[in-house]
Amino acid sequence: PGNEKSLMHELRSLADEPSHGRTIIVTTHSVQSLDLCDRLLILSTGGGLAFFGKPNEALQFFGANDYADVFDKLENVDKATAQFNFRQSDQYQKYCAGATPVSHGDAAKRTKPRASQSVVGQFLTLTRRYVSVMTSDKRSIISLLVQAPAIGLVLALLSNDGLHIHTKSANPKAILTLLSLVLAISFLGASNAFREIVKERAIVRRERSFGLSVAAYLASKVVTLGALVVIQSVMLALIGTAFSKGPTQAVLLPNASLELIVSLVMAGVGAMALGLLVSSVAKNGDRAAALLPLLLLAMYLLSGGPTDPHNLPGIGEFSYLNTAKWGFSAVASTAQLPELMLCNDRGNDPVLEDLANRFPRSEEVPSAKELNDRCKVNLWAADRSRLLVDYLALMILSSVFLLGAGVALSRLKD
Repeated sequence: PGNEKSLMHELRSLADEPSHGRTIIVTTHSVQSLDLCDRLLILSTGGGLAFFGKPNEALQFFGANDYADVFDKLENVDKATAQFNFRQSDQYQKYCAGATPVSHGDAAKRTKPRASQSVVGQFLTLTRRYVSVMTSDKRSIISLLVQAPAIGLVLALLSNDGLHIHTKSANPKAILTLLSLVLAISFLGASNAFREIVKERAIVRRERSFGLSVAAYLASKVVTLGALVVIQSVMLALIGTAFSKGPTQAVLLPNASLELIVSLVMAGVGAMALGLLVSSVAKNGDRAAALLPLLLLAMYLLSGGPTDPHNLPGIGEFSYLNTAKWGFSAVASTAQLPELMLCNDRGNDPVLEDLANRFPRSEEVPSAKELNDRCKVNLWAADRSRLLVDYLALMILSSVFLLGAGVALSRLKD
């Protein structure tokens, strides 16, 4: 009842807007908000016109105390009698007698179709609607905003001193810290988007028949979810690296922390775009959700952090489609991973042992350039061109995923 009342008041406010000149027609079996209508059209059993006029006139016409009594009275009146009674009434003479009958064919010729709303107008409307729906679920929005700081806090405690550059030995926490940041934002970005299209599949199919722009619909999702990814990236980066003692020196932007946040945002948006693609092609929400852990596992294995995917034929090339790979490369450049992974001390970390075994040990600590030339960290070089390539790859992948989602949505029609 509360939702019905709220909806009827909203429709009343839309009809009262003087600049639009709207006529809103509502079909309802609920009688509690009929007083908000300008006119009532009541049908008898069989679909006959039993009344048309103002709401207060309806009660007087039927001799009823309330609208529920009106329907009780109509149950005992056949269609022909109901129509005859109305034709003899003052309401019929006032509202219907002077009307000119119009055939369906004439109406089609005389009625000009209303111009559809522009793409920009649809985008603004859809964005407002999407934000309103998201913020109306307080528990859901709180959960989305709490995830990033919670993950960041755990990461901060586990990666203490994780981005500090040691002078004589490799930092054993460096890869874990950076890879955890990228995988965390990838998880958040993808999970935010995985159900957002598939849950509205029936609505999109119906609205496509009435001129819904795929570009406007998809853009509303990207802007809203993208803003959420930005907020999550900021919290994850600031909290997750609170005790890491790094990064300290930026490669491309004026500030290292800002550069880290931008890299995480781009990695998160890439994962979000992949999530929207999966959501647009999945038949239902359960199928989309089932793919999430599989994609995250693939992101981890093909990121280049735990192992080098280029050692397996075909897998290395396939890894270039992984947004986490480019995101990890970007944050590695900002954090100066070649400097962090000096590889002079093998320690107990199997990742460090694998890196250390790739070049001969020496008394002199190798420079970052020597490491770049002799082991896989060449992909993580701390220079502008390397970082720009990472950003460009993330933008291309995000665009490709969104284009695929748009193609899938364009095929949804009644």
